[in-house]
Amino acid sequence: SVPRFLSPSDASDSREDQLLGTDGEKLIEYAGRKCYDSLGAGRNSVDYHKHIRDVAHGSVLEHAQYSFWIAGVSRSFTHELVRHRVGVAISQRSTRYVDEEQSEVVHHPLTEIYASGVTQAQFKIVASQNRLLYKNVFTDVFNGLVKDGVDKFTAKKQARGAARQYLENGLTTELVWSANVRALRHVIDMRGNVAADAEIRRFAKELPRLACACVRP
Repeated sequence: SVPRFLSPSDASDSREDQLLGTDGEKLIEYAGRKCYDSLGAGRNSVDYHKHIRDVAHGSVLEHAQYSFWIAGVSRSFTHELVRHRVGVAISQRSTRYVDEEQSEVVHHPLTEIYASGVTQAQFKIVASQNRLLYKNVFTDVFNGLVKDGVDKFTAKKQARGAARQYLENGLTTELVWSANVRALRHVIDMRGNVAADAEIRRFAKELPRLACACVRP
């Protein structure tokens, strides 16, 4: 079980076998009960976790962590998500190393509802023009750097860095995002609020379901 690696002295302690729930929930309960040497005593696992939430004993929630692969979102979305740095880890697609010429634009949830047909047609025109500009800037800068003696690997990275200046905030991106339970609860509370932007709010409202899906057998 998850707790056994924590303390060899507990290897024969049957009290930890009374912990119920997912591995993450068992780890949280084990850590919390270790503070008071209360394994096997008092509340059952369900009541214990309810008590932890009621008294806002958030530190023990930091022991359990979940990881998500997030794709098909905009860089506007990730600009907001990456502001949550405490208790999380982020590995995001790099626009300096990856060619974005064929990458799509993520439409905002509100434009999906309210944008007229004329506006939607303009989306396609602007995206096409931006991709052409991106390609031309990359080509000009890359050729210029190589001509000036810069090696091709460095020139490519620098040229993409210059060209990405002309891409939209709606550029599609992907990332691996890991967060402990305390951080997850914070993101859900902050970004699931009605005042939050519609794209990240949609994600925050899905987080409880996604977290549950992570621990299904």
